[in-house]
Amino acid sequence: MVYDWDNAWWASNLLLWKQTRNLRYKAQLDSFFNRWTHGGNGVVLTTKGLALAGSIGQLSNAANAALLGLLYGRYSGGGDGIARACWARRQVQYILGSSGRPSYMVGWGNNPPAHIPNPAASCPTSVQPCAGFLASSPQYSSPDANPHVLVGAVVSGPDAR
Repeated sequence: MVYDWDNAWWASNLLLWKQTRNLRYKAQLDSFFNRWTHGGNGVVLTTKGLALAGSIGQLSNAANAALLGLLYGRYSGGGDGIARACWARRQVQYILGSSGRPSYMVGWGNNPPAHIPNPAASCPTSVQPCAGFLASSPQYSSPDANPHVLVGAVVSGPDAR
């Protein structure tokens, strides 16, 4: 996992390296990016180059790692920072549909997701009771597009193929 609402270790490490230029932080970041760019230690690369880690929210992990790669590129000023930023850009492009498949971001790109299990998207109005995020609810199992479009929401993502 990269980071989420209760784990900002890698982001903190990046900021500490930016502020102190301590080589210990850089070595940890290099290890992190080596896993994300080459695979290993829980990170799997798809045949089209997307880095996946974890079983839930895989694309959020890839997007978060890409953000760290872009920031690393900005803070490093060249060399391996350029390579990290280029890798990050490819991850974002994949999420937005550059791999020849539909976009994984709602409301963006070629054939974006139209039915996501989210109450804000699934429920017809805020007045009616709705359990659109439960698999047993009619909103969740409906083949119809969501009544509301959550532009910018990213779906969980592909498997490791």
